[in-house]
Amino acid sequence: MFDDVKIQSLIAELADWPGPSISSHKSAQQFFHKLSFLADIGVTAEDKGMKELVTAVIKHRNENGIPQLPVTIGEAYGGTGMETWAWALCDAPTVLYALSKIGFTDTLMDTA
Repeated sequence: MFDDVKIQSLIAELADWPGPSISSHKSAQQFFHKLSFLADIGVTAEDKGMKELVTAVIKHRNENGIPQLPVTIGEAYGGTGMETWAWALCDAPTVLYALSKIGFTDTLMDTA
């Protein structure tokens, strides 16, 4: 299945992680949902293109290790209206789940 052109194209698309700024956490077009899909079908951190993707994902973690995504919170909702890196209860667990499922460990990155 890994060699299927659709899977390869999905991995290639995710090379542009984090993708567009979060506009709807429920949209299947969000990159964190696509990463979770890859994890669910058995793609691993050792597969071609995945170490680079994992590196991009973990590049933006907060001090507690929680992965962050670009979001824009409007002033009416207490934000600045500017894009910033943050996490939400609906996306961070999905990203952490996917990283765990594909076999990510901090030591894996030592060999990247």
